[in-house]
Amino acid sequence: MMALYSSLYRITGLLTALVLSLAACAPPSNTITDADTKVRVDDRTTTDISPPNVFNRDSIGSTKIGDTFDSKKLNKAPSSFDRCFSAKNKAIPAADYLIIDDKVVKITIKDSDIPSASGVKIGDSLSQVYAKHQGQTPEIIDSPFSGPDDKLINMYYWTVEEGQRVGTRYDLNPDVVINISIGNEDGLMSQEGCV
Repeated sequence: MMALYSSLYRITGLLTALVLSLAACAPPSNTITDADTKVRVDDRTTTDISPPNVFNRDSIGSTKIGDTFDSKKLNKAPSSFDRCFSAKNKAIPAADYLIIDDKVVKITIKDSDIPSASGVKIGDSLSQVYAKHQGQTPEIIDSPFSGPDDKLINMYYWTVEEGQRVGTRYDLNPDVVINISIGNEDGLMSQEGCV
């Protein structure tokens, strides 16, 4: 009986040492910073794994709403104002970026190959937009560009990302999506960009 007791005592000690050594090898709690787009390898490296031509709720590719303008990623349009201008990205030519006070405030696409984060594409019908945003209530505003022969509407779906109100805007003519934009409130409510 004495041999069995001392064996259990030794095994308990070994198991305790094993558990403690495994706990010391465990990755830090911040291993994954954003399940959709970024993986933290360690404290020195964050790798963006976003697909380049896919809208997320607050980004397309590696450019997020609220990012500071980076001339290495975005090309400023030639006829621009100092504090408000549009820009393009060579990697995603279908995207137009609105920059105000050196911050990305809106990204618009007019390409049917790039869906919104909810799966809505250019050319989708109004009923498809509602179906893909099931359970959400949009804010709908008549576009100031509506004419007597065509009814244009702006449909907004809002969310909060990293403490900032951001949304997706669908421009419809009248029942078909013709533009998709993501942005913060100032950017999305802007109808003409920099005027």
